[in-house]
Amino acid sequence: MKTPFLPRLEACLRDRILALPYLPKTQGSAFDLVVRNTIERETNIPCTTSEGWTSQEDYAPFRQAVRKRLDRAPVAAKTPIVVAQPNGSQQWPDLAIIHGNNIAYIEFKTNKDDKIVWNGGLPRRDGFYLFNSGLKARKQTTAFLGHHVLPDPDRALLEQAAKAASAAAAPFNDRLKNAGSSWNHYARAMFNCSAYYLRHPDAQFRENEAIAFLIHHLGRMTR
Repeated sequence: MKTPFLPRLEACLRDRILALPYLPKTQGSAFDLVVRNTIERETNIPCTTSEGWTSQEDYAPFRQAVRKRLDRAPVAAKTPIVVAQPNGSQQWPDLAIIHGNNIAYIEFKTNKDDKIVWNGGLPRRDGFYLFNSGLKARKQTTAFLGHHVLPDPDRALLEQAAKAASAAAAPFNDRLKNAGSSWNHYARAMFNCSAYYLRHPDAQFRENEAIAFLIHHLGRMTR
């Protein structure tokens, strides 16, 4: 499905968003807001707020699909839809784009250093990430897919480690409960990565592949 929206979105990502300077978190969600406003301006598609997304009946067929993180909706959208924080401010993703019945998700990351704090959430394999960094360099924004930064073998080991940590805590929580204690140990998954993103030798390749993947995904034939 080809419409003027896709080439405009691709040009917007390549020429505008990847050229953005660092927008520190002291300015609130400045990077998120600038990205949304830039996409809206360059594609002529208004960005729907999370409030509008949950209240408008026209979006009902798409809400459940986005809530389940599906890559296709049960029906096709008549016009492209761009929605900010469709599952809430603390839930993935930061942005959803619906074109036809194809759905793509974008997550924003910012840090003053060339590092990303992943905490308890591993990057999604085919998730599209935009990273804005305070690195003192000519380029301060990059894009990549989840599998660019987390290979499948590493993901499998990290997921096994998280499950093992949770399992290890279980017998101690049982003993605490049986002793009548009001305490328990929550084995929270915490993931750290020491890799660089903007300074990675394959950063430009990752950008090109990530944008190509996103545009191809959104342009698939509508069912």
